Amino acid sequence: AEYRALVMQYNILLFSILLLYFLRVISPAPIINIMAMLGLDITINPLTNIVNMSVFSAQIVQILTQIVYMGVPTAVILLFGRRLGFSGQLFSKPNPGTTRYSVLILMGTGVVAAIFTRLFVGILQESGVVVLQESEVPPTGFSAFLLFCFSTTLLPAFLEELLFRGAILHSMRRFGDIIAIAVSTILYTLVQPSFDMMVYAFVTG
Repeated sequence: AEYRALVMQYNILLFSILLLYFLRVISPAPIINIMAMLGLDITINPLTNIVNMSVFSAQIVQILTQIVYMGVPTAVILLFGRRLGFSGQLFSKPNPGTTRYSVLILMGTGVVAAIFTRLFVGILQESGVVVLQESEVPPTGFSAFLLFCFSTTLLPAFLEELLFRGAILHSMRRFGDIIAIAVSTILYTLVQPSFDMMVYAFVTG
């Protein structure tokens, strides 16, 4: 029974991980098509499949894409995990005595990761390696700017914590804390859109 439970847990996690990367690739296209059919300011050239949309619509597409490709795998892990008893305690009450130290450690890790990323990417560029970096320019419109802040800071942080450090990390603890941390960190790194963000995510993950 224990072996069957482990195999079932492994299969569910593997399916959720594959679903994560599959949805990350294919989810923007149907979302764009649905929004275009609903009458939003999105035009699709039927001959070239080139999509033209406003900045506001682009932010909506990004938000919905993030919800789909990270939310669906999270729901799968939580749904089957609770039935099979391996999801663990996803949310726990913070300990007031350690919260301040956790915040300081998090801030320090972020600074160290930013410095390390700059140095590592700089060394690669000096060596002649072309490094793709994330460079999003904030929109000028007020509503589009609010959506930009939400889609690039608040929403990804919440969904990533819920999926990688919540559902996946707690589900993998059955195999040991070190394995759980390593797997969640690697998966979190691989989902990043650019190399510099992958380096930063790996150090902080």
